[in-house]
Amino acid sequence: MKSNRIADAISHIDEDLVLAAAGETAQNAMAKAEHAEDGSTVNEAVKEKTQKKRAWRIPAIGILEGIAATGLLAGLVIVAVIYGPRSEKRGAGKATEPVTPAEDEIIMNDIRIHSPGLKIGEYEAEYEQVNKQLAERMVGRLSDNLGEPAFTPSTLEDGSEWFRLSGHEDLQYVISRKDGEYNMWQFSQFYRTDYPYQDVLELVYNVTASDDIKEITVKPSLADNTDEGKRLQEQIGIRKITGRNDIERFYRILLKPCRVYGPSYLGVGPEEIKAERYLEIVLEDGRKIDSLKYTAALGLFFEDGGITYTTLSEEDREWMISVMGIEYDASGLQPTPSPTPLPVELGKPSSSMTS
Repeated sequence: MKSNRIADAISHIDEDLVLAAAGETAQNAMAKAEHAEDGSTVNEAVKEKTQKKRAWRIPAIGILEGIAATGLLAGLVIVAVIYGPRSEKRGAGKATEPVTPAEDEIIMNDIRIHSPGLKIGEYEAEYEQVNKQLAERMVGRLSDNLGEPAFTPSTLEDGSEWFRLSGHEDLQYVISRKDGEYNMWQFSQFYRTDYPYQDVLELVYNVTASDDIKEITVKPSLADNTDEGKRLQEQIGIRKITGRNDIERFYRILLKPCRVYGPSYLGVGPEEIKAERYLEIVLEDGRKIDSLKYTAALGLFFEDGGITYTTLSEEDREWMISVMGIEYDASGLQPTPSPTPLPVELGKPSSSMTS
């Protein structure tokens, strides 16, 4: 009976995490599609990835049943660790209440769904679908929150229509409508490497000057959620950058090229974690950008999914350490060299869109 419950639980785990543990990432799939000899597209790579996800379910269940049979609890610990970050991420940085067991079950059943390429300026953008019940907790009934058309064209050949949130000029979140079904999506990235983050700020978040930023919240890394890691998080604490001169300099530093890599290559040793911070940029209109992270060990910003930014100058690195209050021992660090980035065009998915 116990092993059946564990088997049921593993079937709800975000399969992207299972694949990531096996060394497979969405960016890798894109790279494979870009270089495929048969000319396959990213959509085909994603399809292949989905098939691999399904293939993982049966062996994963068998493994956990074996764990239960031998009386080991490590499997339950793994499940708990996997569920933790998902609960926070699904709230899109706005969840102010504890996640209830019912909501946690909703989150566990959520599977990441990515949009086709959506035209923003000269780019095709990828969006990630937000769990519907959590989306409605954030903004209310989706059908009541349709704003202006979001993209050009705003209707795809598959019949889906895409809208901004009502009252919003930004494209951080958008709502799709198809066959009476509504879904909310959050911006993920552009399908290109070496694009300036200034384009992300302006085209997606509608941030055109430092005055659009109210404050910047600096949080400790959550990469280590052991008891020791949690004690370190409490010790580091949370800082806020509120001075206008500091916000102006932070904004100018952000206007750097963004590079997209395949697998994540950032170190996660104790000192690297001490040198890492999670950022929440609070805008004047109350919106939050919570995807950025910073590592003082390598002197650069990064995001999940292998998105990294140009290494900062020595002067800017020293300023970032000071303004964020970062303390760590760099003597034993061996920074991993930057890998070769993916091709300039990541391989645009078939979106049925034309300019």
